Amino acid sequence: MASISSTGIGSGLDVTSIISQLVALEKQPLKSLGLKATAVNAQVSALGDIKSQFSGLTDVATRLSTATAWAARNASSSNTSAATIAVTNAAAATSFTLDVDALAQKQSVSSAAITAGSYVGAGTMTFRLGAWAGVSTNAGTDNTGVAAADAALPAAQAALVTAQTNLTNANTALTASSTALATADAALATAAGDSAAADGAASAATTTYNSAVTAFNAAETLRVSSESALTTANATSASTAAAALAAQTALGNATAAAPAAIAAAQADYDAADLTLTSASTTAATALSDSTTANATWTTASNAVTSTTATLTSANSTLSTATSGLSTANAALTAANTKFTLAAAANTASDAATSALQDDQTASSDLQAYATLLPSSSELQTYATSYATWVASIAANDHVTAGLQTNESNARAAMLSARSALATADPAVRAAADAITAPADATNSSLLKGQAIDTATSAGTTPALAASAKATALAAQATAVADVATATSTYNSAVSAQSAAAAAVATANADLSTATSDKSAKAAALVAANAVVTSATADKNSKAAVLAGANGAVAAATVTRDSTAATAVAAAAAAATAQTDRDTATADAGTAGAAVTTANGNKLVANADASAKAAVLATATSDHATVLAAVGTATTSVASATVAVTNATTAVTNATNGVTTARPTFTAASGSSDFSITASATDTVATLAAKINAANAGVVATAFFDGTRDRLQLASKDSGAAAGFRAQVTDTGDSVNNDESGLSRMAYDPQGSAYGMAGSGIAATYGSDARARINGMAVTSKTNTLTGNMTGVTIDLKAVTTSSATMSISEDVTLAVKNVNDFVTAYNTLNKTLADLTKYDAGTKTASLFQADSSILGLQSVLRNMLGSISTGSAYSRLSDVGMERQLDGSLKMNTSKLSTAANNGTELQKLFTTDNSNTQTNGFAMKFAALGAGLLASGGAVTNKSKALSDALVRNAKDQTKVNDHATAVEARLRKTYSALDTKMASLTALNSYVAQQVTTWNKSNG
Repeated sequence: MASISSTGIGSGLDVTSIISQLVALEKQPLKSLGLKATAVNAQVSALGDIKSQFSGLTDVATRLSTATAWAARNASSSNTSAATIAVTNAAAATSFTLDVDALAQKQSVSSAAITAGSYVGAGTMTFRLGAWAGVSTNAGTDNTGVAAADAALPAAQAALVTAQTNLTNANTALTASSTALATADAALATAAGDSAAADGAASAATTTYNSAVTAFNAAETLRVSSESALTTANATSASTAAAALAAQTALGNATAAAPAAIAAAQADYDAADLTLTSASTTAATALSDSTTANATWTTASNAVTSTTATLTSANSTLSTATSGLSTANAALTAANTKFTLAAAANTASDAATSALQDDQTASSDLQAYATLLPSSSELQTYATSYATWVASIAANDHVTAGLQTNESNARAAMLSARSALATADPAVRAAADAITAPADATNSSLLKGQAIDTATSAGTTPALAASAKATALAAQATAVADVATATSTYNSAVSAQSAAAAAVATANADLSTATSDKSAKAAALVAANAVVTSATADKNSKAAVLAGANGAVAAATVTRDSTAATAVAAAAAAATAQTDRDTATADAGTAGAAVTTANGNKLVANADASAKAAVLATATSDHATVLAAVGTATTSVASATVAVTNATTAVTNATNGVTTARPTFTAASGSSDFSITASATDTVATLAAKINAANAGVVATAFFDGTRDRLQLASKDSGAAAGFRAQVTDTGDSVNNDESGLSRMAYDPQGSAYGMAGSGIAATYGSDARARINGMAVTSKTNTLTGNMTGVTIDLKAVTTSSATMSISEDVTLAVKNVNDFVTAYNTLNKTLADLTKYDAGTKTASLFQADSSILGLQSVLRNMLGSISTGSAYSRLSDVGMERQLDGSLKMNTSKLSTAANNGTELQKLFTTDNSNTQTNGFAMKFAALGAGLLASGGAVTNKSKALSDALVRNAKDQTKVNDHATAVEARLRKTYSALDTKMASLTALNSYVAQQVTTWNKSNG
């Protein structure tokens, strides 16, 4: 029969409660781990916000690092009815004039009207795209020109016959008039000879007369001139004679006055010489006095300098002593600082030692546990490797590479042994983990490394720091004694200074007296020198007067001799002038007689020349009449000849006129013929549909005017090169250019005016748009101008009669938006970092990353970058353009500065986009873009922080799993143990009852 058992029944204990409480104790670390996981998850979420905002700032900076992000343009047209303008950011800010000379248009033609619904005729229409040349400026006049040329040919031929008849008649008249001209020429020649001879005689007589008149005039002029010369010479002779007499008188006067003047001048000169000698003596004395005064002043000045040096030496001694005291105090301060750092290092060392002791305790406990289970080789290996690892931590000085490697290898071996134990016996592994859990909670190796780093930075140990402090105190005492000595020296120096000051005062007084005396002596020297200068000048003046007195008689003698010679010469000149006047008077009388004789001869010759001239006039008149007739006949011949030539040319032109009047077609490069086949039952509408179905650059329209049909053709595109021709081959008709059948739909005016070319409907030819930009001609096959200016598109609307102005200007709103976007992105990130690192003193609550070095480092890097500079722009700092940093690290915009910068050409853009190939001086957008890319990249600070938090969550999850697994194993072990205990207790209870029963029975039997 099966039995029912329940743990605790046999023992009587509340085993379930005991096990639950023991397991709960094993799971106690889960609470701490759960809180850590919650905190790390909060950090992960917060770091996600940081990454997102960093990414946003990086995106803004990346966008702003390119010049295109700053380029924005406004464009306007002064005449939008003529043209509109659109620009891209690549357009340059400028303005220019636009003149629209012609708009682009399509080619269009129309057939003659045919009966509505009738058939167009069978055949083939062949189209080709290209350009028409030689087109009249008046659309459609090409066909009219061909017809006019055809009509002009018969008229030109009739005009040629008339011109030839007129030429024959003109030649006959020319022959008759030429004979009469020969007779008139002979008569004219005879009369001309007689008249010429008479004219020659008259001319010779006139020449003789004119020569006689010229000779008389010359003689008369000479006579008048000689009269005037004689008068002048007589006056000059009288004047010079008077001057000579005056000079003789002056010489007499100078000779009489000379001795007295010379004596007076000599006396003045001697007096001036004495004055100069006295003045020179006074100047020498003044120079000696001035030299003595300068020496006295130099002595006094040296005395002042000497006494001042004594005071300076005493001050220097005091300064040296004071410096010694300062040095001693500084040494003591340094020793105290070092002592404090050493104490911190000692504290860190104590923490590391405590953690290592925990590891060593855990190792001892693990060894003891392994002793209890000698059958578990995995546990033995794990306990041994754990002890080796703890020993390597104790031995590692965190400096020697070999010791660091030993610890790393020992840890790897320990972890491997731990994993092997988990595989072999999870329950034992859980028990082992429970033993090492208190030690595992603290990284003793890390604490030891930190303690060593702290001691290194302190540069000493507590013992050495205490010794240094004692030494510093002794030095300080010595320095105090030195200060006392220096103070005594200083007091002595002060006394010396007082004495020196008195000496300086005395010396200064002496110096002042010497200076005054020196100045007085110098003034006396200047005055003496002035007297010497004045005396010298006076002496020189008197010498000049003496020289003048000595030279007066000599000067008067030279003057007398000069004026006497002049008077003699003037008398001789007057005599010569008298002789010249007499000769000129005689010559003038002779020349007058010659003039009278020549005049009589001239009158006789002139009368004969007049008679001969009358005969010549009659002959000339007759000759002119005949010559005019010859001229008229010659002109008639020439005119008739030209008329024949013109008529011949007109016939030739009329013959060729049809061809020359037609336009010429040039097929477009790369184009080819396309053909449309028309059937015998095709109407205009059917034919139009077939043409459109070909989609080959020509658009057809069937037009009904109410009674009849027309086929209208137009080029698909505008422009001179988008024209077309349409040639026709009529089916069953060898003539393809008549006005019947399908040929009515042809358009090829280059061949002849038939079909649409002779429809009477004006043709419109394709043409390019023509315009002028700043006076430079441009063309376009459409009414849109592109490619003429970078980033500029102009749509032409109408022909202009005056220039329109197109303006392109910079749009600063984009630059302002860029800066505001950057500030917004930066401030968002800055606030998040500030909120996550602050400490709330009121609630005594730390933020998620308070004191976190990696996040604080991000703040520091951002703020340092804000305060950096960029080169290549008129601005170097963000604050220059209004981006001013506040106390909380945020940016605030100074709109006035930003407005000024935004309107300063591209200088604001350069502050953000300049690439100097230098991360320190590049534009700020480039700096922040590079910073963000680096921080967010693999291996970057933000990415590494994110990975560290993820790894922490993974480790935490593993630790929770370990605790749960360990608690489960403990529970199983406890249940197994207590179950065995319960069974044992039950059997012992039964045995106890049996023994008690036996004792009772034995007692009764022996009672």
